Amino acid sequence: MINITLQSDKLKNDELNKTFSGESTSKIDSKVENPKYILENKIPTTQKALPYNVIYPKKNQQIYYPILEFEGENKKKINELELIRLAVERDRLSGSKHVSTFYFFSPPGLGKTVLGSFLAACYKCPYQIINCVNSMIDLDLLGNQILIGEGTKWQDGPIPSIIRAANHHKMAILIINELNALTVNAQMGFNPLLDKQEGVILTQNNNEFVNLSEDSHLLIIATMNPDVMGINDLQASVRDRASAIIEMTYPSLEKESWLIQQLTGLDDKWALMFCEVIAECRRAKFVDNTVTKAPSTRAIIDWINYSKVWGAMLSFKLTIANRYCAGNNEMENKILVRIATGKGVPKWKIPKDEEIFKEMKHQDRFHFPTKQPMKIKKPTELKKKSLTTRQRKEIKQQKLAKKLNLVPLDNFFVKKDDKTTIKK
Repeated sequence: MINITLQSDKLKNDELNKTFSGESTSKIDSKVENPKYILENKIPTTQKALPYNVIYPKKNQQIYYPILEFEGENKKKINELELIRLAVERDRLSGSKHVSTFYFFSPPGLGKTVLGSFLAACYKCPYQIINCVNSMIDLDLLGNQILIGEGTKWQDGPIPSIIRAANHHKMAILIINELNALTVNAQMGFNPLLDKQEGVILTQNNNEFVNLSEDSHLLIIATMNPDVMGINDLQASVRDRASAIIEMTYPSLEKESWLIQQLTGLDDKWALMFCEVIAECRRAKFVDNTVTKAPSTRAIIDWINYSKVWGAMLSFKLTIANRYCAGNNEMENKILVRIATGKGVPKWKIPKDEEIFKEMKHQDRFHFPTKQPMKIKKPTELKKKSLTTRQRKEIKQQKLAKKLNLVPLDNFFVKKDDKTTIKK
């Protein structure tokens, strides 16, 4: 089992503050059995406490389970969570560095964004996510003037927002997805934040300089996919400003099987069976070169989830084979289906979660009664297409009169030879 060494269940809030203030963290136990305790403490669920466009970790924040292992000092094994924690601690102890930057090169679906949001839950701080696209410019990152009525008002972009939030909360995290998808000019917008300035100049807001204060810290996690390197290359000056670059690959069969157990609740036997099929699919890409895309860990979770209602083979076709080959290469689709068939997937009978659903009090709200379809309501008298406008009006008057216990006005008139006369 992989140990989470970010914090100990014995770590109190005052010890966490000591970590941020630069004091020793030797008391922190490096063998944490389960990180769920981190999320049991009260964490703000709204953004009312901060006047900035940032995100607070949820109370039931998804847990990130480490998949990497590094050999540190004295051949001590540490995972990526502990690696980042030690780096942040060291940067804060230095007193002169308030930005820690990590670039992750990895295939999609391994939980890099979850890693950032989980760290925000651990540090109990806000975070911000930037999903980079080629059409972004530096003003999208810094902010701009917006028109309100007859005047204009400055609106912060994600970079100044997270800096102000870090100064307010003393700690914040910025997650940048697909950094190299930005143009070279947009990438260089991060340079002042990553170097000694540790801030940005808002040229369209009277050249305001927004930077990190002496007692605050910003952790930046930027992700890139090596298979799809983006439209642009990573600019050399931006790459050089990274504190560290981490390459993340698909975990080993045993480690991924353990990870699936934690995320889905399957027993070790079923988790291993699912992971073996996916490992064979990845082999078809990296070894046999018969397919061009490999399923991610995220895809395994979806396959398992829908297998309980669709069946294992149908779920594989829709969540794995079609997900990576549909519309691109029919032959590759058939190869993946053949792999699953050879592993006996059509005969699998996945354990269902019926007992769990019975315990869910809110489940009936979302349950559609397929065994008793919704009855089609008969059209009311007003909705009949054969009625004229006048007839509809008369029906409405009669209903209103009945409701108010009155006599409709039309009852005082009689029609005779197209001439309206008053009843005597």
